[in-house]
Amino acid sequence: MIKFCQKMQSYIDRQMMKLQRFVPVITVLLSCLLFLSINLAAPQSAVSSPQSHYLIKPLHVDRVLYVQPRLALGNLAPDSLLSALEEISQTYSIRGSKLYTRHVNGREIPGMVVYTAPLTAQVVNE
Repeated sequence: MIKFCQKMQSYIDRQMMKLQRFVPVITVLLSCLLFLSINLAAPQSAVSSPQSHYLIKPLHVDRVLYVQPRLALGNLAPDSLLSALEEISQTYSIRGSKLYTRHVNGREIPGMVVYTAPLTAQVVNE
């Protein structure tokens, strides 16, 4: 009985050694799978049409939106953000907005906070 237990323990040890070689590979694969599933399931955080000069990011869903310029396009004029109000008004009722600038690496970057409410359904009486 003791020999059987020793052989069984030896067999288990060999199997564990084989498995331990693959643990890093399995961990990396599972991590990549988790990362991909989270990114595919998560809603996009910035919404805007591709030809626009701004990005619209929700800060509080259906309540507060943040509009910032696309820094890659180089248009940092605050007036370029005002055209975002038209796009936002197609989806939300605008309660108010506030333009401001922030300093990043010595540059002034304009931004706009837009306070919104969900559009209410309008009933048409015939």
